[in-house]
Amino acid sequence: MNNKNCNILNIDLIKLMEGCFLFSIAHAIMVSKYPLLSFEHSWDNFNYNIQDGSGNGKRGTITFYNNYCVAAFRNEESYRMEEVLNNCEYLKKYFYNCEDAIFEIAKNETLQYLLDETNYGIYPCITSTFWGKFKNNEVYSNDTLNNIFSNGGDLIKEHLLNYNDIMNNLIYKYNMNNNQIILLEKIFKTKMKEKNKPIFLSKDDVKL
Repeated sequence: MNNKNCNILNIDLIKLMEGCFLFSIAHAIMVSKYPLLSFEHSWDNFNYNIQDGSGNGKRGTITFYNNYCVAAFRNEESYRMEEVLNNCEYLKKYFYNCEDAIFEIAKNETLQYLLDETNYGIYPCITSTFWGKFKNNEVYSNDTLNNIFSNGGDLIKEHLLNYNDIMNNLIYKYNMNNNQIILLEKIFKTKMKEKNKPIFLSKDDVKL
């Protein structure tokens, strides 16, 4: 399996990862003000989880593992859910033609966060997916990008924007004050320099 028959998507993996960091850092800063939204963004090791808090049943997980990225989404209002809930073979068409290494990451990481009850037991339930490699920054799917966005992937539409547009959207969404904006920018810059290291806040950061 080598991706050759898949669609190549116009997704920049570096931008996507930066967007996931920005959204989750802003969320962490603002969750004390909006505690009811605490479940919307989270990280578990190298897995980024996102849910839509408006109650429409959209959720997804993006796994950033070494050189690979694997993303899967679920939209419970999608027409695809009927097959998801009734056909235990449905996953094959979502990962058809992907590399074996990609499917192993999906099976062991990404899809573990999207398990749900079906007519054939507890099973991963997704309505769209894509995958890629940071090395060549190419992203693949058996879907088009429009189909992904129509089936849960629109959760990350804003994550794919440039830095300034994401910042403007986050400031508006959370009604962030100047101190919160300064803290978000500082933590994000630190995170991008040292992606795999813990970040410790100074006393001045805590005051912000």
